[in-house]
Amino acid sequence: GRLSSTRASEIYNNPLYPMLDKVIQGTYFPGSTYKVVSVIAAIEENLVEFEEYHLCKGWYEYGRSSSFRCTHAHGLMNLESAVVSSCNVYFYMLSERVGMDRMARYARLLGFGTPPGLDLNHEKSGFIPTKQWYAQKYQEGFRIGHTLNSGIGQGDVKASILQVAQAYGAIANRGSVMEPQLVERITDYRGATVQEFMPVVKRRLEFKPETWDLLIRALDGVVNSPEGTAYKARLSHLRVAGKTGTSQVRAMRREPGQDPEESRWRNQDHAWFVGFSPVEKPQVVVVVLVEHGGFASKMSVAPAMAILDEYYKITGAQNQATP
Repeated sequence: GRLSSTRASEIYNNPLYPMLDKVIQGTYFPGSTYKVVSVIAAIEENLVEFEEYHLCKGWYEYGRSSSFRCTHAHGLMNLESAVVSSCNVYFYMLSERVGMDRMARYARLLGFGTPPGLDLNHEKSGFIPTKQWYAQKYQEGFRIGHTLNSGIGQGDVKASILQVAQAYGAIANRGSVMEPQLVERITDYRGATVQEFMPVVKRRLEFKPETWDLLIRALDGVVNSPEGTAYKARLSHLRVAGKTGTSQVRAMRREPGQDPEESRWRNQDHAWFVGFSPVEKPQVVVVVLVEHGGFASKMSVAPAMAILDEYYKITGAQNQATP
């Protein structure tokens, strides 16, 4: 049927953007899902020891008067436990050590900052800032605080949902950045295969075995360790590894005449979860983003687990039970 200009205007001006393909066209702060970039960079560049502990008092100080806050005081954290508990203070330290440009280089290797390659609906590149970009954009130039914010997936870092899936797919299979595909095969009316599309590896990341070992073990702990941020929503019969992310949004003023509930919703954090399963031999990656959903461990993990559960029911694939 026909769509009136009034109704079309209502749809296209809807603040929820229902016509936007958010998986590939929406870009968001990735939040703590982005912390894997600093982990990989630090291990690959020999900038951290696995059993190197740092104290989280609930804030991170740098310079004379600046401090960046954590969700709470985690106490002593090493690299693995910082991923499991999603300790911002540890990652402020780690990202400062890695540096902005080195972080950007490893982010791009994982697929951030470039189109994933699905070649549909003008997919977005997201954005990965560098020191040069800050020097050109701001009168005061680059500051260390920019690095600290980037390290936890905030600041000016932007990513699409598909980019996050692509990056964690590369982690799950230990280094193969895959080209996203929607079609597996084309069949004729008799069911015979006319054309088959094989998986395509965009590039191989030849990182150290211990990089993948530590990272996958830590992501497993996020879900299956009592200290993990996704532990309360785990399923006993599915072994899943993943990462939560609660990404802050830029505060927006309430417009004249705007519904107070809509204004409150728009200023609420995004809730992320990205996971893969089974941990030892991954078959599937799932990403859930609840826009303005609030705290990730409460909002995004359970839907992801439900999706994975249904996937295994439909496919009949076997998964290793959680001890």
